[in-house]
Amino acid sequence: MVIYYKVVKAIVFTDALDLAEGKVVRRGDVGEIIEVLEGPVQDEVNDMTRIRGKSTVDGKVTEGWVTVSGNKGTAFLEKTIVNKGD
Repeated sequence: MVIYYKVVKAIVFTDALDLAEGKVVRRGDVGEIIEVLEGPVQDEVNDMTRIRGKSTVDGKVTEGWVTVSGNKGTAFLEKTIVNKGD
């Protein structure tokens, strides 16, 4: 089973789970669909839930860690269904 999330508030992809240790890979825009590769995982240091995901924008594939919900409860991603067709 493949799980997808849709970006509901602009967010960044980072190359590490811990935001303080990671570098920004690129920005994720509202409406973008992200395929979950790992997680969700609780980032205990920053008190937020994150996933490692993959997204394709303009033909470029990006993989990285993305915040599902922040430490104040802000939702950045929401689960969604992607119809791949038959």
